[in-house]
Amino acid sequence: MDDDDTKRRYAQDEAKLGRVVRELREERGLTDRELADSIRGISLKGIRAIEAGEYKALTYERMVRLARALGVELGALFRRSEGLSAE
Repeated sequence: MDDDDTKRRYAQDEAKLGRVVRELREERGLTDRELADSIRGISLKGIRAIEAGEYKALTYERMVRLARALGVELGALFRRSEGLSAE
């Protein structure tokens, strides 16, 4: 796999994870602002970037906080995103 394929796949994975975050947030009846306010270290702009698949500074610690704020285990975020098709 060349660098372009790797970058494309990584971008697809980020987009799928962002869709899952948005879906979970909406399922819980939270606004993007409410979610951001509940997570130390992720701003409203950051939540919007994550949901758009464009957040590049999503550390493990931030991902754990995000999952907790959404009421799921971190692994559940990944499993749910794996089930999505790339768009």
